[in-house]
Amino acid sequence: MTIIPVNGKNERMGGLFSTPKHLLLVDGVPAITRTVDYMKQFGEVVILANEDRYFSELSSMFPGITFPAQDTDNVIETIKQHEVKGDLWIVDCDVVPQNLNIPFFDCVYLFENKSKLPHYSNFFLKDGKVVDCNEKLFMYPHAGAGVYYFKDAKRFLQYSGGFTNVSQVIGSLVLNGHEIWGDTTSTILRFGTLPDITGGFTTNKLERTITKRGDKVLNEVA
Repeated sequence: MTIIPVNGKNERMGGLFSTPKHLLLVDGVPAITRTVDYMKQFGEVVILANEDRYFSELSSMFPGITFPAQDTDNVIETIKQHEVKGDLWIVDCDVVPQNLNIPFFDCVYLFENKSKLPHYSNFFLKDGKVVDCNEKLFMYPHAGAGVYYFKDAKRFLQYSGGFTNVSQVIGSLVLNGHEIWGDTTSTILRFGTLPDITGGFTTNKLERTITKRGDKVLNEVA
């Protein structure tokens, strides 16, 4: 099962765009459409959309797989609003997987953080496995790319108590002796931060067109 949580308030960069990030166009197609189409190869896809802000539009785009989510202040509580079973993919709504290596174990997909800023989920690897991680605290060579895989959804939930983000759950699993592998070679298009979008820290390319009002930016990710 793949869970795509869409429950944020679009506060961090909402003023820059004429649309929420999950609806930014990637080669003319909404980002979340590309994500749903790609993740279908791994089985059931579920979108958990905030019932006030996003559910109406997304349920018309993706009938049958979009479910209303109550307002929460963290992704873990959003995920817990839907029954999860079997294996579990978690895909952020502001990324588009383009070529994922198939995981055989619990796995977090990573990119090399060249920003010199700790504003991501930060991961330290040894022999390909996560040995430490933190959420926006201090730099490690790799950062989370917004895609996670857990072979056992129940175990993920078991270790999620009291946490607000996926990296904290991964840290708890590691501390309790569970192996989490780090994948650094898959291709994932990211636009969670302004440097991601402008290509300052990534290879993303962006064409910008100012709207007639002039106070927002329409974005087409090439």
